[in-house]
Amino acid sequence: MKIFPRYSLLIPLLTASAVWTAAAEPAGTPPAAAAKHGYTVMVEVKVNDKGETESVRLVDTDDKSVGDILSKMALAMALKTDLPARQKDGKPIKYTARLPFFFPIEGDEGPEANLAPKPMGKGKFTMPLYPRSLLEQGVVGGVIFELRVDEQGRLAQLNTLRASHPEFEAAAREVVQKWEFQPAQKDGQPVASRWNLAVAFETADHMADLKWRVPPRPSFGTLIILPESDAMTPATPETAPTAGEAPAAAPTPPGTEPAK
Repeated sequence: MKIFPRYSLLIPLLTASAVWTAAAEPAGTPPAAAAKHGYTVMVEVKVNDKGETESVRLVDTDDKSVGDILSKMALAMALKTDLPARQKDGKPIKYTARLPFFFPIEGDEGPEANLAPKPMGKGKFTMPLYPRSLLEQGVVGGVIFELRVDEQGRLAQLNTLRASHPEFEAAAREVVQKWEFQPAQKDGQPVASRWNLAVAFETADHMADLKWRVPPRPSFGTLIILPESDAMTPATPETAPTAGEAPAAAPTPPGTEPAK
């Protein structure tokens, strides 16, 4: 998994928002229990006998975000973490440590919430357009929706959990409320379901804050909306078919695969 320069712009922000949940632990030590409301990423760090970091490796992650952003940022922060040199019998030694990083997300219900029956997208999902007034001001942000899909696959409720700007909320709502679904299934029967969707509006130069990129679980997925001139390959919710009409979503960074 590569770490891209664009993500490095968020390191100061993430250093403040991510929590290193425990002191560095020797390899093989079970990770400390993380708080419920957020995502945990475990990184393995190899340290040489001079106390210098030689390499970092992703061990385990809850991250299913577009572009694996939390995993990439945990790796970047692990590279910047100062770990002490160690000795054995008075001589410096190499060692391996594991660092658990926790990213708190408001309203997150934990990984078990994503095990609930999930609806599928029906037909093509049209993407929102970037509000011109905010684009001209260089404003980025987003909205978190709660989708309630009934047994017939209808979007019975579209609730706004939070939004950075009313213009982003209105632009996203106008499109998402028209989406159609196949209902979630349980034991072969259609059931009502509740999922959260993140819609992040950003430009090629400025990323939205994590709270607009990573929805609380149960997570239906994330839409990254770019201005038309910057748009490339759509990045849609993980259950949705490829987006149809829109100059909308951000490409997954080169060399990575979309979260599944």
